Amino acid sequence: MAEESDFEPERQGAAQTFQRHERGHISCLPLEVLTDTFAHLLPESLAIDDIISAHELESDWCLHRRRNHDDIIHISHVCRSWRSICLTTSPLWSLLWITDEDCFAPRTEEFVNRSGNMTLEVAVRDEIFRKKDFLSNKEDPNSFNGPLIHPLLKFFSLVPHALQRMKTLRVCSRFSPTQDFTSYFDKPAPLLESFALYVDSLSTDDIETTTHILPSPLFGGSTPSLRKLSIHGADVPWTSDIFKNLTFLCICRDERRERNDVSVNLLLQILENCPEIVSLEIGFAGPTLPVGDRMNESSLTPKLAVSFLKNINLYGMRGMAPVVAFLSRLQTPRLQTLIVGHLGLSLLSIDDFLPQTVTFDPRSNLCNCIGIDVDPGCGWVIAEQFIVDDLETKMTLDPKYFSLRWLQRTKSSFKRRINCLNDDTGDFEFPEGIPDDFRTLSLTFLQRMCPSPETIRALTIRGSDSALDELAFEGG
Repeated sequence: MAEESDFEPERQGAAQTFQRHERGHISCLPLEVLTDTFAHLLPESLAIDDIISAHELESDWCLHRRRNHDDIIHISHVCRSWRSICLTTSPLWSLLWITDEDCFAPRTEEFVNRSGNMTLEVAVRDEIFRKKDFLSNKEDPNSFNGPLIHPLLKFFSLVPHALQRMKTLRVCSRFSPTQDFTSYFDKPAPLLESFALYVDSLSTDDIETTTHILPSPLFGGSTPSLRKLSIHGADVPWTSDIFKNLTFLCICRDERRERNDVSVNLLLQILENCPEIVSLEIGFAGPTLPVGDRMNESSLTPKLAVSFLKNINLYGMRGMAPVVAFLSRLQTPRLQTLIVGHLGLSLLSIDDFLPQTVTFDPRSNLCNCIGIDVDPGCGWVIAEQFIVDDLETKMTLDPKYFSLRWLQRTKSSFKRRINCLNDDTGDFEFPEGIPDDFRTLSLTFLQRMCPSPETIRALTIRGSDSALDELAFEGG
């Protein structure tokens, strides 16, 4: 019969193996490592990005799928140790998603409790209504008309002092004219850094929809931390104190409603009050010049230095004189993107909207690639100038795989872009002769963006279906 001592080496070996496995288990990683790992499962920040693109408004079309909380919730249910880490780490629960779904209320209350004293990021969005509106039969008598209580109202009833803790607020929703929402935008928001409001009018055919007027002063005039502001489909006075110390400003009106345009001088004053502004976007809201005083230099403010301004997007313009007047008053040493959208104007030269005095980022002179996209059918000319490092090596690739457009999107170290677009969506039929005008216009883009031809090594041109889709060649 075997002695007990005979089994001792096996016991010790098994114990050592177990200890090695235990030490190697992921749950035994240091607390700091696990917490940092869990943070990568969180939704992205809701703060507005400084980058602008034509007509890419803050509507959050596919935001929910990318920013839901299921991953972090699942992790908190893996084991007791992980749950303890998750529940005691307040930053994991400080982003709240408010929707018209029934499940949001209990989840929101739980998140607020777990977030402790952390500042909050809040998104309000109509989830169910959007799905029903775009997927269901328009004549369905049982169509979904939204919740009885708006999600924004319900949220503030659950967290009445939320504005005191809010760092980011992003709202994309319909607003019923029978419910008063102004009281939720007139309280101080001392920690608010980013505010985006998108009044959803995509779901209605009623041209005479009510204009949503925000309270003045907005947030009680107390937003000392606010740096990024985007308002689409709602009115706020252009003289509001909210337009101060911003780095991002986007004001867009509904093109179907009566316009409340900002004047050139007032817009310049707003920029003067925002000395560190990076991006400016104004849609269907100006700027305008006084009637009968279209280009009187004496009526305009002196030149204004905007040292940090990189992106300008002005669309829905009825005339180009205000654009020229506005741009001619700016000193823009870092400008990289200029987008101008107009309502069916006939333009023959880039000089029709871009004065010669406008300066761009000096790196523009080092660009070795240019891309021109011309489409008379939809009414645009898009010109992009960019730098691709080690371009000669990349151009030796098989022509089937070489694409300047792909290099511009993925490999460029600097980009400059000038777009001219027709925003008159009700008219896509152009009379005979317009394609020739667009060719003339595109040539002025090329001449203006290429003051030093010797630096250009590659050019891509996109035109009509009958033309070659893409052309790239090495310059001499």
